[in-house]
Amino acid sequence: MALPSSVISIENGLLLRTLKIYQIIRTTAIFGVEKIIVYHDGFIPLSLHRRVTTLIKKIHKYLLTPPYLRRKLVPIDKDLRFVGALPPLRLNVFDVSSTPRLNEIRICLIRRTGGKVLADCGLKKEVLIVDSVCDTIGDRLGIVKIIDTRKMIGRCIDRNKHKIYLGPSLSYEHRLKDIVDKNLDEDTCIVGTSRYGSVPAPSDVKTAVSGKNRLLVLFGSPYGGLYEIARNENWDLSDKIKYVWNTIPGQHVKTIRTEEALIITLGLINLLIRK
Repeated sequence: MALPSSVISIENGLLLRTLKIYQIIRTTAIFGVEKIIVYHDGFIPLSLHRRVTTLIKKIHKYLLTPPYLRRKLVPIDKDLRFVGALPPLRLNVFDVSSTPRLNEIRICLIRRTGGKVLADCGLKKEVLIVDSVCDTIGDRLGIVKIIDTRKMIGRCIDRNKHKIYLGPSLSYEHRLKDIVDKNLDEDTCIVGTSRYGSVPAPSDVKTAVSGKNRLLVLFGSPYGGLYEIARNENWDLSDKIKYVWNTIPGQHVKTIRTEEALIITLGLINLLIRK
């Protein structure tokens, strides 16, 4: 999914911005979104966009670091002073025991010493990794399966092979057009969201995603929707995007916040593509 940085910048103060970022990451994690793309919509200065994206990056790293490794991987930062007020993200892979369990899968901090590969899995003792190669997933992190709780031995596993969801990754683009142009391929279905779009029938959703391996959902700004953002970038949304949907027809409030549109839209699509 893609959304502009102005969704965060519209909030006044660090606390409200922290809560908004949490809501977005939490919602995307619920539905298994693989990537959040943050773009500059032109309604806010580029300097503010950069400050906001820096804050998003810090809070994203904090939330997607296992709680038992945060002290070692997330430094003290004044921008994180309100994260203690956030509810836990509770990804399935974070839900582990306080004591080692046979065949339990954990995200671990990998280090090599004296020809050995050891993993800090948030337990009292490090786990000895028997694999000769242990691929990391960023920040020296790896995914380890404990295969012997007495000797504390583990084996690195492939996240894709075992379908382990680690939360949404982050990427950034300068313009909405850049996102669309990079994803105009036969493998990707691009869906725009707008109150001026058509109301999709269940069959429309099925047809849109049929034969596609990826779905990219675009969201507009609090200051202007996708059509206006595209016009400001000198292109026509309808020329490039086949599907623009109004996923909240008959709304009884003047405006709908992006984080509200996000959970409603992802929930609707998630339901209909599984029917």
